[in-house]
Amino acid sequence: MGFAVEPTKMGGISFGEVCKRYAIQLQKDLSQGLGKPIHKTYLNVISKWLIPYFKKVPIKAIDDEIIDGYERHRRNKLEKEPSKTTINTHNVVFRAVFDFAAKKKYVNRSEIPVFTVKNKGIPSKRRPDFSRDEYRHLYRYMRKWAGREKGNWITKYKRKLMREYVLFVANTGMRPGTEPMNLTWNCIEEDWLAPNGKTYIRIWVNKGKRGERRVIARRNIKRSLGRLREVTRRTEPDDKVFCMPDGSEPKDMSALFTRLLIDAELLYDRGGNRRTLYSLRHMYATFRLAFRNVDYRRLAKQMGTSVMMIEKHYAHDEAERYPDEFGI
Repeated sequence: MGFAVEPTKMGGISFGEVCKRYAIQLQKDLSQGLGKPIHKTYLNVISKWLIPYFKKVPIKAIDDEIIDGYERHRRNKLEKEPSKTTINTHNVVFRAVFDFAAKKKYVNRSEIPVFTVKNKGIPSKRRPDFSRDEYRHLYRYMRKWAGREKGNWITKYKRKLMREYVLFVANTGMRPGTEPMNLTWNCIEEDWLAPNGKTYIRIWVNKGKRGERRVIARRNIKRSLGRLREVTRRTEPDDKVFCMPDGSEPKDMSALFTRLLIDAELLYDRGGNRRTLYSLRHMYATFRLAFRNVDYRRLAKQMGTSVMMIEKHYAHDEAERYPDEFGI
């Protein structure tokens, strides 16, 4: 008859338990290759935020008042007003869990609360990038930094790996983390023949946020790829491009990049904003628009994002791209 199943007497199954069951399904889908990259974000929100707060709260008891309490809890834990992007991400996960609950008959769809970002959060800001001079200083500094004798052999190895990782992200515009870390050598065609008769480096991104895509890398990473093979000594087609000596995925790359920026005195931009690995991706987009006048649509395809996001974060550079139209 469409009534919700109520395993407990007071308000049905707990929301925390539903989250756990939904997380198990997501993990299963990911292990079988059926999940989406965004599901890793779902799992993080569920384990870090939803389960701890809603552990014993009956799913049928969740209403606007309880949601307001959760939002206050989130704001207090973050010690700041969350961005609209963060709120929207949490809302998407809420909806996914409730949808799962409705399919399992734990709750009726008519009982699902409405989640919105209207009048909530602060607008997300564009991440800081690097100027040409700052990036030039960074890649020159990395030459000596990667070759330091300080530290044990694994520390030396990771510094060399980090140098090539920075150059790779900066010259492809890929998302740091999942995208490059899942690449194997058979994903990289170093002499791909394009329809114009020229050869380029083509990369098959098989774990992108928006699914699979092909990326054309800048030619100057060819030497970097050669050094990478020498560092890892893992060059079989199925070997990971970025890996530890035993073939496993390197950890703490973000922390190591922060250490590099501190040493190079580049951790903060002029506005006092702290740089991260994503700053390399944003620098790539800025340089493509500013110095190559790349079309927004083509850049969005290359970077696996939307034209709206490109316009949102980079349209304010328009005057700098066409100074003659404004300064003469």
